Amino acid sequence: MKQIDLPALDKPEKALITVSLGKKEIHASQIFTPAKKWRFYITPRVHNDVGYTTVQPNVNELDTRNFDRVLNLLGKYPNYQYDFEDTHLVENYLNSRTKPWHEKFYKYAKQGRVANNVLYLNLLTGLCSGEELYRATYEAYKLHILHGTSFDFADLTDVPSSTWFLPTLLNDVGVHYFTEGSNQSRGSILQHSELNEMSPFYWEGMNGAKVMMWYSRTYFQLSQLIYPGGLSDRPNPNYEVLNITLPQFLTRYRRKNYAPDAVMVYGAYVENVIIPQDGDMPLINKWNQNHAYPKLIMATDDDYFRYISQHFKNDLPTYRGGGGAYWEDGAASTAKTTKMNRLTKKLLPMAQTAAGISSILSPRYKYKTDEFSDIWKNILFYDEHTWGSYRSVSQPDRDAVKRQWQIKENYAVQADMQTRDMLTRSLSRLSHLFEVEGDRVFVYNFQPWERTNPVQIELNDGRYMVDLKTNRPVKYEILTEKEGFRKILFLAKDIPAMGYKEYAIRSLKNVPNEIHESQNKPGLTAGNSWYKLTIDGQTGGIKSLIDKETGEQLVDQNGKYSLNEYLYVSGGEGTKIIRGDNKDVPPATNLMVYHPSSAEIIKNLSTPIGQVIVVETKAKNTPAIRITYQLYNDIKRIDIRDEIVKDSTLDKEAIYFAFPFNAKKPQMAYQVQNGWVQPTKDLLPGADLDWFTTRNLVKVDDSNYTMVLST
Repeated sequence: MKQIDLPALDKPEKALITVSLGKKEIHASQIFTPAKKWRFYITPRVHNDVGYTTVQPNVNELDTRNFDRVLNLLGKYPNYQYDFEDTHLVENYLNSRTKPWHEKFYKYAKQGRVANNVLYLNLLTGLCSGEELYRATYEAYKLHILHGTSFDFADLTDVPSSTWFLPTLLNDVGVHYFTEGSNQSRGSILQHSELNEMSPFYWEGMNGAKVMMWYSRTYFQLSQLIYPGGLSDRPNPNYEVLNITLPQFLTRYRRKNYAPDAVMVYGAYVENVIIPQDGDMPLINKWNQNHAYPKLIMATDDDYFRYISQHFKNDLPTYRGGGGAYWEDGAASTAKTTKMNRLTKKLLPMAQTAAGISSILSPRYKYKTDEFSDIWKNILFYDEHTWGSYRSVSQPDRDAVKRQWQIKENYAVQADMQTRDMLTRSLSRLSHLFEVEGDRVFVYNFQPWERTNPVQIELNDGRYMVDLKTNRPVKYEILTEKEGFRKILFLAKDIPAMGYKEYAIRSLKNVPNEIHESQNKPGLTAGNSWYKLTIDGQTGGIKSLIDKETGEQLVDQNGKYSLNEYLYVSGGEGTKIIRGDNKDVPPATNLMVYHPSSAEIIKNLSTPIGQVIVVETKAKNTPAIRITYQLYNDIKRIDIRDEIVKDSTLDKEAIYFAFPFNAKKPQMAYQVQNGWVQPTKDLLPGADLDWFTTRNLVKVDDSNYTMVLST
């Protein structure tokens, strides 16, 4: 077979072919219809794993060497362009180099030859709070305002799927282009959809806001086109490989209903490798010298999207829904630290609010912008998508594996400590703006609605809280008593929206027993004005929960599990699901589900503020499970606290808490950053259906009532 070069025609024309053999000639003719004049927008980047291949400091240093090489390549090849995969790469470089190198970067950035993702890191967006994702754009915007760098596109690389909040977020900050460089390992969204084949398309958010999106099947596509085997660790790029792979790449898009004449080649190199010295530019230039089309264009993401916007913006399809949480389940492997980071995201905005109000009321107080920004960056680093070393499963005892996790965990620990420090100082500043007599407790509500909520504090012996509106002692439940003090739980009632309530701390005599005394209750039941709850004596879960207002039984009486039942699951040894296709799914995983045994009621108390039941039980590899059920006289809710002690094992395992709500026509939804997602209708084609991550709430709507689980 011989390849024949033809001129780049604009319209169908008659082609004459002559074949000569000796003195003999054969002539043939036909109408030649030219193909589209395809443009390949190559958006080179090295994938940034903050860890995974080596410890994080090594990665950070390697990233700066790659940055140096990019600047050199920009000077050497006039048609070279580059995308920095996240803004942290830029920040890391500027913190590691002197001013001349800063200026060199700013020059190319202003020329549009180098650009950066507006997001700070490659994030597991299902773990992130809304405020956190807005904060993820701050560093890029600061560079844009101060130095003229790009603020045009966002991307997430390696992560298979993203939260539905992203289109809304990006529109809010003025960004209208988004690329997902998906990894299909344990994230097979593109194997079960045509989102790649339909790219570019408009991704529509919950509120109708749209971004133009390209969904890439991987994140090192240039390497796949030019290197034997598709990886950039091969010795040399190969022109003959490109001759084969380029037509193959186009196969997905060469159809009549595909409007654009341009496709994106997303990414160049795999995680944490050194960019080739010549940036593969000699091969790119050779191709363009030999071919008018397809044309290979080194570009930034926004170059590609601007071209599409100019020529095809009215020809693109629209998709609504979220991508699910394919990889967010990894955070459950470090549940204790993940819980810490999750709580920090709730406390930090309170600290910022208190600091802001105190600075407004008293201008002498400095609002600590930089300190708050540093805390948010620690939070973001914990939610960055890399979750341990690539050896963390196969060789967990290696020093490098342990060191990577120490660094990762420390982001959450530091954020927690810094946030508590800032919250204490901010509330102290705010409270000291008021003139008071004697000891006082201020309970603040930074939400835009009135609230009644349980609050814990410590009181010295003989001291009591007094509600200044009624001048009466406040009822409370004693949680613990130690020498000279006690920790108590009380209900702070009717705290005004964006306001506070003040309580006095006084020494009192002859305090009625109803203020603080609790009484033991027999049996397995608890109740208040709204609920009657019955504990399962075997599992420690709730076997019956009656809503007294409606008479409805809220627990499925025909289900396998009680409500809040602890389940330990083992098995599946020697099996794994990598790509999500049939080849990777074993015929049987032999999973074993273990239930708790012989629950024991430790206490059942009627307290001045409600009723509390504490249950202890145990299960496979879990020698202690302690469950506290708290009901309140003045709030229609039940608080559940699950504490477990688990044996360490490297065998495959999982832990679940079951919530079999009773509903005749259930409609389930979970909360994301800006609203509710119903999995039956609010997900993209191919989205993850195995598990979901919620910011706070999960609800089940039935015909005449709603059950809400708050986490």
